[in-house]
Amino acid sequence: MNDRDITIDDNLFNKIYADYSKLIFSVCYHILLSKAEAEEAVQEVFIRFSQNYKTIEKPKYWLVKVANNYCNEQYNRKKCHQNYLARTMNHAKTLMKTMTMFFSNSDELQKVFICLDKKERFLLTLKIGYDYKHEEIAEILEVPVGTVKSSLSRLLKKIKGEL
Repeated sequence: MNDRDITIDDNLFNKIYADYSKLIFSVCYHILLSKAEAEEAVQEVFIRFSQNYKTIEKPKYWLVKVANNYCNEQYNRKKCHQNYLARTMNHAKTLMKTMTMFFSNSDELQKVFICLDKKERFLLTLKIGYDYKHEEIAEILEVPVGTVKSSLSRLLKKIKGEL
């Protein structure tokens, strides 16, 4: 490998980092509910990405999937039931800015997020917060499109039941 190859590789990695680092931070923050932990998670995800980014065909989906898995691992390791409710309320307030257009008021949004588990919040964030299509969500979660559609349908019924 010569100096030119290293420069091309660095440029490719830097472009991918510039394009997706904010998205990955957002995914991490919505799971971990902490800016510091999300920043650390982004760093870890991109370290993993840097080790084999040349072989990854769809970096956006790979990064989101790895970020989700990594953050869920971190979340489960430090899960503390006592402050779960407080963290959920803070999380609901953070997402409120993105999702208020889908609910008539912020109290409804808080009520909805309190009743959702982390997988449901992640699914709702991908669909409403990032406006991903069913196919994109299916690829990220590695499930059939039908599973995504039925999960979203059940999630919407659950939300309607809470309102």
